[in-house]
Amino acid sequence: MSSDDKHTIPPKILDLQSLPEDLQEIWDASEEARPKAQVPDELETEDALKKVLLQIDTQESKSTTRKRPFYIYAAAASVLIAALTAGFLFNSVDIVAPIGQTQLISLSDGSTVELNSNSTLTYRPRVYGIFSRNVSLDGEAYFDIARSTTPFAVTTQHTVVEVLGTEFTVSDWKDSRYNNSEVAVYEGKVQVTAFSESAHILELGDAISIDSQTKTITKNEVDPTLPTSWKGIGSSESDLTSLFERLALLNDIEIRFDEEYFSKEKITAYYSSEKSISDILNDLSIVKGFEVSKTKDGFSITK
Repeated sequence: MSSDDKHTIPPKILDLQSLPEDLQEIWDASEEARPKAQVPDELETEDALKKVLLQIDTQESKSTTRKRPFYIYAAAASVLIAALTAGFLFNSVDIVAPIGQTQLISLSDGSTVELNSNSTLTYRPRVYGIFSRNVSLDGEAYFDIARSTTPFAVTTQHTVVEVLGTEFTVSDWKDSRYNNSEVAVYEGKVQVTAFSESAHILELGDAISIDSQTKTITKNEVDPTLPTSWKGIGSSESDLTSLFERLALLNDIEIRFDEEYFSKEKITAYYSSEKSISDILNDLSIVKGFEVSKTKDGFSITK
C-alpha cells in the first residue's frame, strides 16, 4: 500500500444512527494524516522566553556599558570634583581667644585682627580677598584693615560694618544679656548697618551703640589716641551693669546682681585687661559700697 493510500478513508454510506461513530473515525484518520509537530509544553515555553529576555538584557547592558563612561561617570566625577573643590575652598575656620588672653590674627591682605578674651572670629581663608573680605565676629576685636578696592566687612548678630581701610573696634557677644553692639573708629571711616535701617557713617573718634531690645542707636565719642583702651574695663561715667556684663563676657562667667539698682550707679574708671576680675570687683565694691561673694559659676553682687 502506498503512503497516499495509507490514510485514505474508504467510501462509506453514512447512517444517521451511526453518525457519531463515523465522525470519530474520520477525525482519527485525519489526525494520523497530520505531520507530528513538536508542540512545546509550558515549562519549555517559559525556558525559551527566559533565554530571549536574557539575550535582550545582555545586548542592552553592552550598549549601556559603552555609553556610561561618557555620561554617568563623567557627570558623577564632575559633581564630585565640584563638591570637593567647594568644600575645600569655602571651608571656614574659627579662631578663638582664650579667656583672659587676646589673640592676634594676620590676614592674607596684610590686615590684622586682635581678638579680645572669649571672642571668636570666623572666616574662609582660602577665598578671603579674592572676591570679598568678609569675616564674622562673636565677641570683641580691634581691626587694622589694609587698604584695598575690595571692601572689608565684619558681620555680627546685629550689625554689618563695612570699610575699605581703617582701624576700628567691634563689640557684639551672642551670650550678652543685653544683646548690644558697639563700634568705634580710631582711623579712617566705616559704614554701620543695623535693623535694616539706612547706614550710619562713622569717622575718626566716632562711636555708636546699638540696643537690639529697644532698636535704638546712640552715637558716642572715643579718644582715638588710645586705641588699646578697648581691651580694658570701664570708661567715663559707665553704669555698673555695663561693667559687670563686660567682666562676665570677657571671663565667660556669670555675675548675679540687681540690674535695676546698679544701672543707676555710675562710675568713671579704667582697668587693664591684665588685672584679675576678683581685684576689679573688690576695688569697685570699696568705692561703691557693695558686697562681692564667689559662686560656683562666678560672682554674686549685693548692695
